Amino acid sequence: MSEPIVPIWRELLAEFDGAADPQPFLDRLIQEAFRRPGEFELHLMLAERMFARGRDARGLAINGYVLACGDPHFRFRAHLQRADHFRRHGAFREAEADIEAARAIDPGSHWPVLAMAENLAQEGRVGERGDYIRAEYEGLRPESRAEIARHYAGWAAFDHFDRTRASPGWQPRRPGRVPALERAGMILLVKDEEDIIGQNLSHHYALGFRAFCVLNNMSTDNTREIVSRFRDSHDDCFVLLVDDPVRGHYQADKMRVYAETLQRHAEIAGLRLDWLFFIDADEFIASDTSRPSSEQLSALERRLNDPDTRVMVMHWIHAASPQVLEEFGSEDDPFEKINVMRYRLLPLVPKVAYRVGFDYSLKNGNHFIEKLNDSLDSVVPVGCDDWYIYHFSLRSLSHVRKKIINGGRAFVGTRGLNDHGQHWRERYALFQKYGDRIISEVLEEHVRFVPSLHPPRIDSPEKRLPTRRVSSDIEPIDIKRAVNEISGIEAIEIAKAYTCERPEPAFVKGPVTSDIMNDFRRERSVWPISVYKISDVEIHGPWFNAGIILVSQGHRFRIDEIYQPAGEQPQDICLEKSLHELQFENKRFLEINEDCVLLATNGHNIYGHWLVDFLPKIYLLDYIGIDLSKIKFLMPSDVGHWAVDLMNLVGIKKENLIIYDQNEIVPLCRSLFVPTLLRMSGRASPLFLNATEFINKRIDKNIQTKSDVSNTFLYFDREQEFTWRKIDGHDKIIKLFNDLNFHIVRPEKLSISEQIRLVRGAKVIAGQHGSALHSTIFCQDPVFAVVLHENRRNWFAGLQAGIGEYLGHQTGYIFGETSSHENIFSTRFEASDIRMGVDFARMA
Repeated sequence: MSEPIVPIWRELLAEFDGAADPQPFLDRLIQEAFRRPGEFELHLMLAERMFARGRDARGLAINGYVLACGDPHFRFRAHLQRADHFRRHGAFREAEADIEAARAIDPGSHWPVLAMAENLAQEGRVGERGDYIRAEYEGLRPESRAEIARHYAGWAAFDHFDRTRASPGWQPRRPGRVPALERAGMILLVKDEEDIIGQNLSHHYALGFRAFCVLNNMSTDNTREIVSRFRDSHDDCFVLLVDDPVRGHYQADKMRVYAETLQRHAEIAGLRLDWLFFIDADEFIASDTSRPSSEQLSALERRLNDPDTRVMVMHWIHAASPQVLEEFGSEDDPFEKINVMRYRLLPLVPKVAYRVGFDYSLKNGNHFIEKLNDSLDSVVPVGCDDWYIYHFSLRSLSHVRKKIINGGRAFVGTRGLNDHGQHWRERYALFQKYGDRIISEVLEEHVRFVPSLHPPRIDSPEKRLPTRRVSSDIEPIDIKRAVNEISGIEAIEIAKAYTCERPEPAFVKGPVTSDIMNDFRRERSVWPISVYKISDVEIHGPWFNAGIILVSQGHRFRIDEIYQPAGEQPQDICLEKSLHELQFENKRFLEINEDCVLLATNGHNIYGHWLVDFLPKIYLLDYIGIDLSKIKFLMPSDVGHWAVDLMNLVGIKKENLIIYDQNEIVPLCRSLFVPTLLRMSGRASPLFLNATEFINKRIDKNIQTKSDVSNTFLYFDREQEFTWRKIDGHDKIIKLFNDLNFHIVRPEKLSISEQIRLVRGAKVIAGQHGSALHSTIFCQDPVFAVVLHENRRNWFAGLQAGIGEYLGHQTGYIFGETSSHENIFSTRFEASDIRMGVDFARMA
């Protein structure tokens, strides 16, 4: 029997994506993947869904299988898929390596360049993105250059709109006249647009256009008559009205034909065209009220007359009516009746105009040109001059009905465009099945969607406040001084700072030097512990290294006790660096009028920091009498799903989390509580014991945490392929611990609840130093931690020993020989050292 035209796994993918319970379909997909080892498209799609469901280890394994295949196309895609996964988890160096590998496979493609640009932006290095794009642009294929130009123009317009949209009383502005547009032609493909085509032609005539080509695609309403009346009443215009008899949506082909036709026909009438614009009936070119109209008109005139400007990019501003309209009439003004405008240029949709004579051709939808052989600077985003396309796409119930029927039929009757117009195909299919119910749902969704793309997670309005820059010109002030000098800042001191000698580890094995042990012994100080309360404060961040910046009343505060040192640089240096690299002035403000807590600072997307830094702070809040069931907690959106799970386990419900994108949003808090850390580097406060007992009691109320006494000896294995800290001879180490009767655990394959139950009954826990071992805070009885550690100066703070110091745990360290290559550190451990350390731990 022949293979079906649509493979069964594609049907399973569709069912998986639409199912309320997708697990059965996922299980069948996994089976299909085993049955079809050479179906790499399936494997990539399966890996994507594994990542989306948080099953990262499985996703990486499937992705790695594709990376090992011989097909460069699929290896290229697999590298970019894995890079995207790393980027989302803050592993920017690993992401960069995969992107470079993809670029080596296809150096002329735009995809690796865009992936690297996104990596830079997410890492907080937005300022480097433009230079990187320009450096790579010339080496790309023409079609890839066009894609890069499209994104580059979009970023510039997006940033400009974000700034200017914040202007008080911002509104669209009906344009004055731009003389250079008399030498520009406009091509419109229309079908049943009687409610708006007249306003569109009159609007653009007022702007300056004098040449129009209207392709009337089998309209059944008065569209043709309205265009004819416009032509007859405007003697100074050249209007080419074409009856287009081809129902299929071959928009790009039609634009290509009539771009040439309009130029030649206009020349017969004595009109030479310099520019061609490609507009739909629901698109209106206009400016806004962010600066004087005369400046905006002059700016567009200069662009049109500049011979070095060859492509102009305009971006949609999506518009909707305040409520669902039954009808929108041909005499209704869209700017008055459809007057709710999106506050961001998202989705970022471009349309283009191009200078004639350069052999440009358009993609379907007129959203960009297919190929670009010119310089990047020849493509100009006119949004930066305050010019946009106001998009009145869904106007009334009667219009939406026409649009769905016409759009669906056009794509159903079109061959060779199976990847285009999917939303129209889907809407038309639903209309055929459910009728007018779908019409109202589509328009209601549009009306809800336009005003706000990212609604806040709580009932506090997101606001654009007057632009201001946080800069190094604002001198940081120590929070302790601020408490005494600035109103609205309070400090509740819980424990004072102290210094003492720290206990030595239970044992140290391997080639450790006195310098490394002195690093450990120098960790003598413990910070003071406080909870600060700050009124009317802006929160910028947190970012992985730079941490967080708090600004209130024109001051930014230095609070050393809420940060861990970022690498080898002092925290202030990282913060100062971030002030220059991060674009604070382009942010939106989320106004929060409820009491809230700043819990996470730098390192927020690492599991171990939540265990030893952030969760213990909850104890301090309870200690000073804060009701944990009512107060809100700030949560940066790039933390792993496990952070939300951890908060839920300790009784903080998701509805009490204010989740925000720190790269786009600045919380503006009326009243903010800022608890300090309970440990500094490798030393913990004596209160760390109280905090962990408090956390475990709250966990016990939420889950069944009966200990698993069958596994008293645990080895926490660490993923080796995707880490910069590796064990040389990893497989031999795993076999050794197996021989020593340790249960080998991959924590990322277990839920947090399962991890807690596992460690509750443990007596000895071994593994590489890091996040996994910090789960000893959940142990029911004192445990012995055997830590495999790198042999590097300035790397040995001894945090695991610091955790155990007040919890009654013992800690032993086994050092190996560490080497490095291209920022990958590999450590080789001696089996004899491990055996001796384990024997010591068992006898303790």
